[in-house]
Amino acid sequence: MNQKQKILIGILVIGIVLIGRWWIWDSQIFPEPQEVAVTTDKTEYEQGENVAITVFNGLPRNIMFYPGFELNSNFFVERENSKWDKIRIYWPRPYDLILIELNPGEKYAFGWDQKITGEDHPQRILAFPGRYRIGFTYKVNEQRRSVYSNEFMIKASEEVPTDSGVVNGLQFTIKSDKKVYEIGEPVKIEFKLKNVGEEGIHLYTSRLIAFIQLKIEPNSKRIEYWEREMPPVPPPKKEDFYFLQPQEAYLINIEDLQTGNVHYKIVESGMYNITAILRLHNNYYSGVYVDGKKIGLDAWTGTINSNTIIIEIK
Repeated sequence: MNQKQKILIGILVIGIVLIGRWWIWDSQIFPEPQEVAVTTDKTEYEQGENVAITVFNGLPRNIMFYPGFELNSNFFVERENSKWDKIRIYWPRPYDLILIELNPGEKYAFGWDQKITGEDHPQRILAFPGRYRIGFTYKVNEQRRSVYSNEFMIKASEEVPTDSGVVNGLQFTIKSDKKVYEIGEPVKIEFKLKNVGEEGIHLYTSRLIAFIQLKIEPNSKRIEYWEREMPPVPPPKKEDFYFLQPQEAYLINIEDLQTGNVHYKIVESGMYNITAILRLHNNYYSGVYVDGKKIGLDAWTGTINSNTIIIEIK
């Protein structure tokens, strides 16, 4: 080995040492980002569309958490309403929870169907249009930490069916005459009861509107209502029932938000979800057999929720 080769080898060794020291110093001063990230597949969704959620463990150690949105799980949803408010997704189901351990560099994916739990009832409804984010708490080295996803929008759609809507062959849907109203303007609703079964249905129609109730949310908004005394419903006669052929529909229209003995008036601007509930049961009112058994008719009975419509009050 001549002198020139020795010098070149020496320079190469010194260069490798210097580069290695710089890399160590740089990695200490400017470390690679190490964090847990929560992301959604999109930043804008139609109402009712599945929200795909991914958790990535960028830490050099495992993290542990309970999946889903049940009580005691580690995920939650917040909606922007002048501030970020946590919303309820499910009723408590802790027996379904399984502890997940996510290794470094691994991902965990799941989805949210945009269903939330109502403020005063267990019926799951669609989330209201607006801006949302997913919150996530996890444990690492016995320390609890929190992180939020990107923000995303849920857009208003004309109508999206809920989980319910068909009971004993009868389908219940509603629609409004338009999407946007001024404060104080009448909100006109069409109720549609359609026989989607293969056999005819005897439907009590004489005073059917008395057995329909409206659910208007969010109920934190200013919604005024008046109740009036319900006149007694007389015992039904055969002519009070309509025979609904397969695929035939029966329509009812109201000129404002008034059903049964309640008249609603929305007096605050905002977006509102409206669902109708039909309850027809034997002896629903004292002495009234709306199922028709006393007069020899095997009529439709049950409780059925309509689809949910969204309106805007300006």
